[in-house]
Amino acid sequence: MRRVVALIVVAVIGAGVAGWFWRDSGVAVNNSSVQSAQVRSDLLAISRSPSYACYLNTIVPLDGVTTNYGFSPAGSSNWAQLQVGGLALTDFMVTNYHWDPTSAELAADKVQYEAAMTSSAAAAGVSCPTSAAAALATMPASFVDAQVRYYAASLDFISKISNSIPLDDASLRAFYAQHPENYDTICYKFATVTSANYQQFQVDRASGKSVSWLAANYPGGSGCVSPTQQGYTIVRSQTSGQALNTFPAQPYVPANSSSGFFIAATSRTPNPFESVASLVLADARSVNSAIASQDESTIIAAAHVRIDPAFARWIAASAKTQPLTTPKASLTPFAGVGLT
Repeated sequence: MRRVVALIVVAVIGAGVAGWFWRDSGVAVNNSSVQSAQVRSDLLAISRSPSYACYLNTIVPLDGVTTNYGFSPAGSSNWAQLQVGGLALTDFMVTNYHWDPTSAELAADKVQYEAAMTSSAAAAGVSCPTSAAAALATMPASFVDAQVRYYAASLDFISKISNSIPLDDASLRAFYAQHPENYDTICYKFATVTSANYQQFQVDRASGKSVSWLAANYPGGSGCVSPTQQGYTIVRSQTSGQALNTFPAQPYVPANSSSGFFIAATSRTPNPFESVASLVLADARSVNSAIASQDESTIIAAAHVRIDPAFARWIAASAKTQPLTTPKASLTPFAGVGLT
């Protein structure tokens, strides 16, 4: 009987602790959480660091972060979703693999996190005001520790997936050998189109006008870009699978731009693995992330998630956050999450 009473007492105490835990959490996943005050502090730190926000915006759209005032509802929702993923993977690794990285391992993962930030900005064709390392240095130590830990958990999670690409030298060389054309130096021509001349461009192209003629008559230009240069991933994606001197079916349109760019490769020069190793690594990570995304979604869907409604709503059916459509003025001034 005493044992039964003891269990009842433990259950009651546990329920009380759980209630306090959930009420005070900004983002909570199973038994892991980030307190509301910390989420608000993190958002404020991001809004006050244009350099870090620049990199972060290429990973998850912030959608209108405004210095010192707040995030838009969509921005805070996206940030909350990112934290759900980090907490879920960390909780999964600790529960299932007794994951406990050493300080040396986390230091190495921090370097990889910075490299991933750099790769993300390069892939988006964005030039941020400082290096990734300098941007990260503008953030509070506790913030950096948390984001690096999430990233470390994701790396180790990916390593547990049987068909992921190992990131050792031999495996990366094998990956490169399967797609050496993805790492050529590309010389190209481009033509610029707008809504006003797009239809005429298509007419001229269909009539057999050459890439050189189109680039000259639709203000464009030419250049060459190597795998280590800014904008390479954009040129590569637009010319991949296209014959030389052939524009793709659709133009590349940068975010918030009224112009589009048709890009055609005019020549390709192979590069050895050693000179493109950093891009090969970034590509392997992207492949691994795509492979892991379904497993991660399953983990999140099975988790117990709670989000402070000041930041976003959690939709269990889709396992995703939803922006606040009617934010409370006291919590979300300027139609965004209040930070100060």
